[in-house]
Parts: sequence; C-alpha cells; structure tokens
Amino acid sequence: MPGEAVVQWAHMNNKKNVGKIDSIVRYIIAALLVIAYAMGWISGLLGIVALVVAVVMVVTGFIHLCPLYRLFGISTCAANE
Repeated sequence: MPGEAVVQWAHMNNKKNVGKIDSIVRYIIAALLVIAYAMGWISGLLGIVALVVAVVMVVTGFIHLCPLYRLFGISTCAANE
C-alpha cells in the first residue's frame, strides 16, 4: 500500500517533530476545514486550498513529521516521543 511506504520512509529517514497534542490539533483543524467545505461555508479556489491544507495536516500529523517545522528547527515532540 503506498501510504505505508510513505510512513516507513518518514520513520526511517527523519526524526519526528510533531508531538501527540500537535497531531490531535492538526486532525481537528483538518476536520473543521473539510466540514466547512462540505457545508458550503467555503467554496471555489479557497475551498480547494482548504481541502489540500486539510490533507497535508492529516498526513503530517499521521507521520509525525512536518517539513516546515524541520525548516525552522521547531519540534513539539516530548523528549521521550
């Protein structure tokens, strides 16, 4: 399955920088963006951008790796995660 390959690559080649609470917040924001699109509160180009952002948030939360965090040297992981 392609998704599993991405997760394996992320865990083997990169250090986690997204903590558990950060992942949960990302899932909630992604869900809110999808709901806003589904309810018609956002549409058009903004709606498409919101859906792309939602997908990115879910993926980065799932693999516990955010490229922007890495670029800026940010980590929300606890010391033992």
